[in-house]
Amino acid sequence: MARSQTARTAAKQRDIQAEVAEADHKGEVEKPQAMQAGARLYPVPPFPKQHQPNTVPH
Repeated sequence: MARSQTARTAAKQRDIQAEVAEADHKGEVEKPQAMQAGARLYPVPPFPKQHQPNTVPH
């Protein structure tokens, strides 16, 4: 009994996979475009003081 249920489940999943693959092939092929990132905000002097003291000896 488990084997026939397994076979039915596998067949159902293959059908779903075929439908998705067909839908993917029907879609328009879009050319990848460059990412449109906005300008970034960078810190401007004066920078905030360090929270931790330097531990490297000079």
